Amino acid sequence: MYIDAAEVMLEDDVASNRAIGSYGASIIQHQTEKQKFSVLTHCNTGSLATAGYGTALGVIRALHSAGVLERAYCSETRPFNQGSRLTAFELVHEKLSGTLISNSAAAALMKDIAGDTANKIGTYSVALSAKFHNVPFYVAAPLTSIDLSLSSGQEIVIEESCILFSNHFMFFEQGVVTKTTAGGAFDIKAFVQKTG
Repeated sequence: MYIDAAEVMLEDDVASNRAIGSYGASIIQHQTEKQKFSVLTHCNTGSLATAGYGTALGVIRALHSAGVLERAYCSETRPFNQGSRLTAFELVHEKLSGTLISNSAAAALMKDIAGDTANKIGTYSVALSAKFHNVPFYVAAPLTSIDLSLSSGQEIVIEESCILFSNHFMFFEQGVVTKTTAGGAFDIKAFVQKTG
């Protein structure tokens, strides 16, 4: 009984994610006359965060399938680094053109490149940067992530990490992430200051 229910949930989630991907790609493609699109996603929004396809990464996959994805940018997403650990992995695994950026690089990226979408905590600063640079900004999410009982976004409880965790995490990393120039390979533009 539970297995059957779980399998139905799996099918529904993948179908919902594919619909989000298709719809999001359609919106982006009709937003402008551009032939190719670069998309920024914040956090992990792919098959590792869902039942198998992804929300914002589903949009990226749909753009890629349509042959109109120029590049996917993913931010590191501190303090848990879901972007650098999970989204970057999924982009490489799917052989999608991708670039990992530091969280603070999103505004500079939008100044120079017309990005198209983002998601999760830290999204507010990305949204402000997008508005300032006149870059279309979208959040791709299933209906199950929308709390209809809230009267406004002011009631949303925002996840905040303990400052000790952030410092502890940064303290134990070692080395430097550098840019790779291999054609078609994942391009890392984040410089991570590490001590240890």
